[in-house]
Amino acid sequence: QASTSVDIGDARLNLQKTQTGQAYTAMLIDAFSGDGVPIHLLTLEALDIYLSRLAKDGVLVFHISNRYYDLLPVLKAAANARGLHAITNEVGAVETTRLKINPKVVVISRTNERFTKLRELGWVDLKDHPTIRTTSPWTDDHVNVLGVLAFK
Repeated sequence: QASTSVDIGDARLNLQKTQTGQAYTAMLIDAFSGDGVPIHLLTLEALDIYLSRLAKDGVLVFHISNRYYDLLPVLKAAANARGLHAITNEVGAVETTRLKINPKVVVISRTNERFTKLRELGWVDLKDHPTIRTTSPWTDDHVNVLGVLAFK
């Protein structure tokens, strides 16, 4: 049995309020499916806050499904900038009553060994992903939203 807690709200602000000694084994950041992407949750500064509260062998899980923005390049650039490992699984399109979506999840970790099971399930390292565009990491001072528009 695990001890779990759910903090609903702005992940970055909530984490800034927690004690720095608290280490999470997993964090799920799920705020990117709307028309307006909360940019401040994908910057290097935000990643540094997440990492400061993450256990050494912990994982960050980003649900980045979005019809308008391809956020894979942003997370790839951020992971590379911080020397982290990142993996993704692009599941096939899912039919709903009104939309067709392509769910995307990215898991980031300090250690590559955390991904053994995911690789067995067909997940791909972002650095080896053949179709991810190259971009600069986002920071609190520089964001290129136009560069990640998802053109169909």
